Order: sequence, then structure tokens, then C-alpha cells
Amino acid sequence: DKGDRGLYEVYQNIKTWADLELVQEVITGDVDGKVSSFLIGLSKEYGYFSSINALNRQGEVVASSVPELIGQDWTDERFYKEAISGRAYVEDVHFDPVSRTWVVTFAFPVQAKFEEGEIIGLLCANWRAEELVRMTQPLVTGDQGQRPDHLLVMRGDGLVIAAPQFAKDDIFTRNLLAAGLRSAQLASKK
Repeated sequence: DKGDRGLYEVYQNIKTWADLELVQEVITGDVDGKVSSFLIGLSKEYGYFSSINALNRQGEVVASSVPELIGQDWTDERFYKEAISGRAYVEDVHFDPVSRTWVVTFAFPVQAKFEEGEIIGLLCANWRAEELVRMTQPLVTGDQGQRPDHLLVMRGDGLVIAAPQFAKDDIFTRNLLAAGLRSAQLASKK
């Protein structure tokens, strides 16, 4: 429940930011850097994003919390294709080669304020998946060295994406379905 609420909050924040008047500057390519300054501030304030990016309609990064990303073409990315067609998109936990960390990508279309239904770009953010550990694991280690109740979170394909401290080496490396864990097989079949 805590994980769901946390991810919903991230989702709502990014959606709200995509609707801000300031983000309309994607249409001019953020020539004065106001959107980039805003995204850098958000990234510092929240701390759990590897990047927050504004793309124009053509898929070019025009503003970013990571200035090195400005100018990159992301038209081949699935999140771009979904969001530019008008749909919000959340990608499952995946490895981001740019930040070299595991992330969840959220992408939202930026709707033109001047013409209803016109999409002028998109806002996407890469949320650090390591936050799942903080959200899902108890802070205590148990009495007399015993392990407390614990929770392993796996992606749909069986990859462990959150685990307690004693199993931290399994995060992003162990696949519970490939290991033949019966509970993982049952969970994957709901």
C-alpha cells in the first residue's frame, strides 16, 4: 500500500507539472532556460529522480534537469510514442543506460493552452527504483538478530526489484521465476 501510494503521488506530481503554464515553453525550445531551471529545482527538491525532461513535439529534449540530455532525440522511445499520442505512460522498472540506474519512467503529454486537443510536447521523469526498497521494507532488523517479516517485490518477469537488507544483493540481479520459486510462479499467475 505504501508503495502504491508513493508511486501514485509521483504520477500525480509529474502530471501536474506537465499542465503548468511554464511547460508551454517546449514550443519555443525553452530558449530562456526557464523550464530547465524549474526541472533542476524539482530534481533537487524531490531527490528521487535521475532526470526530468521536457521534449518538444519532434521528440527532442529541449529542457532537462540533466543539461547534457538537451538536444537528444528520443522519438524511438516507447514512452515518447505513447505520450505524444495523448496517453499518459508509466514504464515498468528498467535499467536506464543514461543515468546507469534502475528507474520507472513516467511520461505525460503537454497539452497546448492555446488550442484544445493539441499536443505540443511531453514531460517525462525517471524515478529511481531504489526508492521501492525504502517504501516497502521495515526499518527494524528484528529481535536477537532474527529476520523480521519481509517482502520481496518482483517485476512481472520475475526480476527482484525490492528486498530487505539481508537480500539486497538479489535486487536487479535475481529472477525468481527463472530460479523456479513456486511462490513467484503462483504470483505471476495471480
